[in-house]
Amino acid sequence: MQLRALANKAAKRALEKAGEAGLENAMFRGVFEQIGKRLTQQAVKKAVPVVSAAIGAFFDTAQMNKVLDYADVFYQKRFILEKGMRQNFVCEADGSIE
Repeated sequence: MQLRALANKAAKRALEKAGEAGLENAMFRGVFEQIGKRLTQQAVKKAVPVVSAAIGAFFDTAQMNKVLDYADVFYQKRFILEKGMRQNFVCEADGSIE
């Protein structure tokens, strides 16, 4: 009988400890989940400006390339159109055309 009583007490203590450990594990799990969610949210909040800056830089670069291409074509055409006027001006200044 004593052996059975000791076994029951040991079993009871083991169950109590297991219950405490399970409760502690559940508590820690809940706390860690909340910490993980908050850290993730903070990381996302910090990453939004960086990502938007990268996207903005990409679009700005693409737009600037279009503007530069247009300006290059515009100034090349203007140079060709005004070339004759510049040649005439230089020749008149030299006195080679009379």
